[in-house]
Amino acid sequence: MFGIKVLSPLIAVVFCVSIAAGQERGAAKDALTAVKGREILEELRLREATAIKVKPEAKEWSRNLKPDGLYKNAFSKLEAGELTAKVKSSNLKGFTSTALFAELNKRAVSKGIFGSDDRQDLFRIEMQRAELIAVGADTKFFDGILKNASAVCCLVKAGQLSETGSGLMKMATSPFSESQNDTIRLCPTERFFSQPTGAFCTGFLVAPDVVMTAGHCVKPADVANARFVFGFRMTDATIAVTAFPKNDVYKGMTILGRALDSVTGEDWAMVQLDRPVANITPMKFRKDGKIANATDIYVIGFPTGLPCKVSTNAKVSLNTDAFVFNGNLDTYGGNSGSPVFNAITHEIEGILVRGGQDFQFVTNSLGGCIQSVVLADSEGNEACTRATVWASKVPVVVPTN
Repeated sequence: MFGIKVLSPLIAVVFCVSIAAGQERGAAKDALTAVKGREILEELRLREATAIKVKPEAKEWSRNLKPDGLYKNAFSKLEAGELTAKVKSSNLKGFTSTALFAELNKRAVSKGIFGSDDRQDLFRIEMQRAELIAVGADTKFFDGILKNASAVCCLVKAGQLSETGSGLMKMATSPFSESQNDTIRLCPTERFFSQPTGAFCTGFLVAPDVVMTAGHCVKPADVANARFVFGFRMTDATIAVTAFPKNDVYKGMTILGRALDSVTGEDWAMVQLDRPVANITPMKFRKDGKIANATDIYVIGFPTGLPCKVSTNAKVSLNTDAFVFNGNLDTYGGNSGSPVFNAITHEIEGILVRGGQDFQFVTNSLGGCIQSVVLADSEGNEACTRATVWASKVPVVVPTN
């Protein structure tokens, strides 16, 4: 997840940087690109703090800044005179705030949504299935999605879960509207704005006590601190399930296999849980061959840590590599480890492991906010580690009778 804190270019209106426009135009074009993003960020934070302390009316231009979010840094303790002096002595004083903002925004922009946003909550899938049943239509597609969704779990840290008086395990969550950046608010037009977030990755059941996820989601040293939770979802448009029976919460015990290879692109981990998962059937996955070009695919997971979402209407876009295929899936951070399904067979074809950045800063009358980047469907290029890479390593369950 992209974590820079881009501040409004309107800062440049609040106070004057002592340099003429002609001087800035005469600077070498690559001068700013050579500056580290964190240095630019700190400069903008300094200028914003200065503007608000010296010119209180600047707060009217910063309504989308989170309460106290900006000031939890070294600049918050400085007086107005000290802040102004720092601005004047800065190595970046030769650039306007607008130029600094533009540079950070340029580095931030990448993917988020390809074409229309195809993410849906599970209750929406259930509603569509019910509508088909009512008219006697075929429900196989939605049946397959819902069956697979039951075997998808979210990964959370052990410290996020606490036992309630009723014996449930309560997950600590944060509002999506507040969770993507600690300084700037999410745009209120963003989908799922009011839903909670809690997951850091996605996993799925491939054997009674074995979950697959992305290799970058778990490491041998911290797998015991990971909890695998089934059932984090919205029951309707406003209610999320955030308390779970103990039987739906599992502990990571050991990593049976893992790859994180920058050369081949492999990115997967096979985690053994502390006990078999009750009442859920492990998923089917491709064991040989490869998915056909342009095949319809879908993904199930927890984008940006939100309750479970299904994203359909995607296709395989690149399919030549032996280890990875790509598709125009609408996914985010939090979807890492998500199972990617063949929409015809409903078998797993791969694990969602990589994509571009998800959000960009946009300006508006209130000073700006962050929103999803939207690109054309043809630009979709989310990377998936093929199931055939790890399929042979999944433990085989031998029937006892």
